[in-house]
Amino acid sequence: MKKRIFVIIIASFLLLCACQPTPDEEVVIQKDFEKMIEKAQATPVEETVTIPGTTQDETPKPHGEHISESFTGRSEHFKVEIDADVIRPDGSLPIVRVKPSEFNADNLQPYFDTLTNGEDFYLKNVGSKEYLEKMIVEMQTELDAGLPSMDRDGLSEQEIQNEFEVWKSEIEKLKKLWENASDGPGTPVKRLSDVDWEGIPYYLGWVLATDDQQASFSFHQNAEVREGDHVIPYIQSSVYYENRNREPDTKSHDYRRFSDVTGETSIPNGTGLKLSSAEAQAEAERLIAEIGIKDLEADRVYLMQEKVLNGGNEGIVINDKLPADYAYQYLYEIRFCRKANGITVVMPSSMGSSSVQSETEYAPFWSYEELYIRVGNEGVCAFMYQAPLEVVQTVVEDTSLMPFSDILAIAKKMIPVIHESKLNEPYCYREMEFHIDRITLSLQRISEKDNLNYGLLVPVWCFWGTDRYVDRDGTVSMNDIAGQYGDPCDYLPLLCVNAVDGSIIDPIKGY
Repeated sequence: MKKRIFVIIIASFLLLCACQPTPDEEVVIQKDFEKMIEKAQATPVEETVTIPGTTQDETPKPHGEHISESFTGRSEHFKVEIDADVIRPDGSLPIVRVKPSEFNADNLQPYFDTLTNGEDFYLKNVGSKEYLEKMIVEMQTELDAGLPSMDRDGLSEQEIQNEFEVWKSEIEKLKKLWENASDGPGTPVKRLSDVDWEGIPYYLGWVLATDDQQASFSFHQNAEVREGDHVIPYIQSSVYYENRNREPDTKSHDYRRFSDVTGETSIPNGTGLKLSSAEAQAEAERLIAEIGIKDLEADRVYLMQEKVLNGGNEGIVINDKLPADYAYQYLYEIRFCRKANGITVVMPSSMGSSSVQSETEYAPFWSYEELYIRVGNEGVCAFMYQAPLEVVQTVVEDTSLMPFSDILAIAKKMIPVIHESKLNEPYCYREMEFHIDRITLSLQRISEKDNLNYGLLVPVWCFWGTDRYVDRDGTVSMNDIAGQYGDPCDYLPLLCVNAVDGSIIDPIKGY
């Protein structure tokens, strides 16, 4: 089963790679980690930045100002508009070595106690004989039929046989659970360490839920997946809590980002919400303080609009086809970022990243650290924390950075190099525009050369904004840079530039 999960992940990346460029220039400046550290330890360069539009008689303006300019690529159909604040944190920027941590039944007890708040949670459906009997019959029927629903593409005969053995083993686990099962939900779980997690079939998952199934708590540890003869670590330990009793009444229980409302103290008109963005953030901050989560701080607050689905079919979003007076339901989503030596660590992609060093090498799939909390009128209704980090050491305390003028020159060169070739490929685009509205300097995790068990938090300039594509048939689409189907403010930058040596960082690959 894990192999199929991995195949799904790879398929998602292939979809993102559709219409990707084949540049005729070197996209990623050669990375040399030893030289990068040497540059970082050099004497810092005092710099000022001349903002386009100033005259020779004006005093050059420092970081924290605004840039307004535009340029094209080789073709006039590729345009980039920069109308952006340049944001740099106060204080020195370090380089920090980190490693992945992991959730388990012991260290998650404070999360469970705080999130469930004394409410009874049970092993989801495990205590019910009726449910277990249904699972046993369904799985045995599938096995007797030769697993017809199994995806055999790319599997050897031995791998197929291994899959049959896994199903047999899981059925036996279900039968053992049935022997001690009751007709009710069973005994409430109070201590996570008291549960025999190894004895729970993957088919049921590690899920605790209330008797009415409206609230659930689940976690996953880091795992391994097999790709051919290679076993690849899948570093994405996570914990998730959801309480639908605290959500607005929606059909899909899913939401999309509607707008960035960070710091706003008034309640958005027409949302039906009873609290402001600032009040929702304060509630989320109280929660993580009670759990005992340290070194993560609220970074952005998004207003989330319900996804209205066509006829209840999951995944078909028709928000843009609804009447203008449709009464959407709304929530807030508070996004948290790690702080290292007081500096924000940006989380550039919900897709996660791989520590692969080349296209032909296998390496751990290491997701980016991610923590969000959703808050509505009834309180916290969702909590998700993925791929926690452990800080190992500060490699460089006060990093020497390239002048921002050099970073901007690199960005103006590399944006067309990376993206413009989509104009020349069949079935892609005839016009492309990028609108950059924010340029930030923060820390970002990259993989460390020859050491796949650790990563480095390094200073990185990120260029954020939206894009506009015109397809060959004239269809116009406006997306955030991640292409997340119309969400206006996702968090995958258009470009990431290493602030120490000017190399281009691919946020999906993680280096």
